[in-house]
Amino acid sequence: MGINNINPLIQQLKRFFSFNKRQERGVLILLFLIFIGLMIKFIFYFGIKDAPYDFSSRFEEIKAWRESERKESPKIKKHYQAELSKELKYSTSLLKPFLFNPNIITSEQWLEMGMPLSIVKTIMKYRSKGGRFYEKKDLLKIYGLTPVLYDQIYDFIIFPKEKVKEDMDVKDIGKAEPFKQEIKVMNLNSIDSLSLLNIPGIGPFYAGHIVEYRKRLGGFIKLSQLFELYKMDSTRYLQWIPYLIISDSSTRKIDLNQADFKTILRHPYMDYETTKRIVNYRRKLGRIAGLYQLRKDSILSDSLYHKLEPYIKVD
Repeated sequence: MGINNINPLIQQLKRFFSFNKRQERGVLILLFLIFIGLMIKFIFYFGIKDAPYDFSSRFEEIKAWRESERKESPKIKKHYQAELSKELKYSTSLLKPFLFNPNIITSEQWLEMGMPLSIVKTIMKYRSKGGRFYEKKDLLKIYGLTPVLYDQIYDFIIFPKEKVKEDMDVKDIGKAEPFKQEIKVMNLNSIDSLSLLNIPGIGPFYAGHIVEYRKRLGGFIKLSQLFELYKMDSTRYLQWIPYLIISDSSTRKIDLNQADFKTILRHPYMDYETTKRIVNYRRKLGRIAGLYQLRKDSILSDSLYHKLEPYIKVD
């Protein structure tokens, strides 16, 4: 670039940065204000310091508080852990509900359902003092019966309509049917067919059928097995269970190492193919050492194994 080309550029820059008197005063005032601002910031940052707060007067109080906290915390923690554990245990219990009337169900039937013993005791105590449940949500008044447990039994709670004669005329008293004698709760595993006829809803057919099925089964271990009867339904079941319990759950077991084909097949939970597999498996081994082998070697499915376990053995 030649000298002649540089001179015009320099002259242009001089014109750009040249100020008149008014502009010069404005620039000086602006620089002065900037300087004042920086000085104020410097003074506040380095010159003024917060006075340190003296905590010495509170040290003893803090020390005493920490000491009391140290002593109480384990007790409080232990208490709440116990309560939480108890609550979680009850809240997560998996029940096996069946249709029931909470005003007449027995403690044994509550326990069979899987309800915790402490809750069952509270319910029975409530009823013994004249307490009565009029609707489903009344059960939530029972201490310990959590919403989780309540949700599990909600659909199974039933309040049958009671037949009551109202405004009975004095003239009709002589015509009225006498009250039936109160029916005692009976053991399903020992009751005979004649006694079964005293239970509402059980006629000669079901009385004989229950006894016959119990014989083939080897004994009932839970009331819900009544649903395995021919044409059994929830209406009949609800009528029967207030009068039945299982006080003796011992069963007659089939020895799979000794029983013949027909004896094994006669059990209600056995079919032809399952019986055949068991007999062939026994013949192959010579002797079944333990029931676990039947599940391990897929002779029985897990569900069928658990269903049959109370009724089979290997000696």
